[in-house]
Amino acid sequence: MGGGVMASSSYFLGQLKEKTNHLVYPRFKKEAEIYEALSGQKAGAIGAALLPHYR
Repeated sequence: MGGGVMASSSYFLGQLKEKTNHLVYPRFKKEAEIYEALSGQKAGAIGAALLPHYR
């Protein structure tokens, strides 16, 4: 996850991981992880720019 919302991740990231854990297929649970994007505030813009290349 990235963008401005991650500035307050310490308040909700743990709960988010707990609440979404059941949504991941069992065989992928070891690889699936929610973490803060390295690009920070630019994450959304980078994702939007790359989207047309993956459709």
